Amino acid sequence: MKRGKPMVLVLAAGVFAAALFAWQRGWPPRPALSWLQRLQPEEVTQMELVYMPQAPEERYHLLKAEEIPAAVEFFNTAHGRYLASPEPVAGGGVSVYLTLQDGSRHTVTNDGNQYLFVDGECYLPGYDWLSRWKDSLPQADEPLPEDFVW
Repeated sequence: MKRGKPMVLVLAAGVFAAALFAWQRGWPPRPALSWLQRLQPEEVTQMELVYMPQAPEERYHLLKAEEIPAAVEFFNTAHGRYLASPEPVAGGGVSVYLTLQDGSRHTVTNDGNQYLFVDGECYLPGYDWLSRWKDSLPQADEPLPEDFVW
């Protein structure tokens, strides 16, 4: 009988350690990140990129229909641990404004290659993933439209 009690404690400690590890890795995903991971290209009616700070004539890009699937595929790989209170970041960022067929508007932001914001929720995906934005998304090639809605 004395052998059973240590085994239960070891098993409980193992379950606790596994749960803690999963939580630190961002599992289960929060609703905003989960939504982004499941996004499909056919759901997107418009996708706009805004680079800040950037030269005024190179702050904006409206993705063409043929550019949207690759951007969505990249966003489907988004991951990271949720962070309730991110520290402010000095420097630039890229925000993507998505308008979906249902009329909803969503924002995905790379803040200084440190944080991923999805509809206001902050995640820590790591520099490796955030730094791939430059190669995975089109570059800005126009000034920000005067009627652009943030």
